[in-house]
Amino acid sequence: MIVVTGSTGRVGRLVARWLEAGKHETRLLVRDPGRAPRIMGAEIELADYGEADAMPNALGEGDRVFMVSLWIGGETRLDLHRRGHPLDRSRLE
Repeated sequence: MIVVTGSTGRVGRLVARWLEAGKHETRLLVRDPGRAPRIMGAEIELADYGEADAMPNALGEGDRVFMVSLWIGGETRLDLHRRGHPLDRSRLE
């Protein structure tokens, strides 16, 4: 399964469409399911970087992730990525 964050934006949407064309199993992680692109066969899952358990709960073993996030500035963005990372957070320091 290939997981795409940011699929409601420009880059993430293009990646999701490319994956659809290649018939890849895809899961789109979005903050607003109503804005998710219509990708045939894709799973849509609600997830927000600001919610500590959202990302780890949305990922399965063996998933690959294409991560795109909103632009909100350096340290705030980095902090959100650290909180949402499903692996040992010390590896991101």
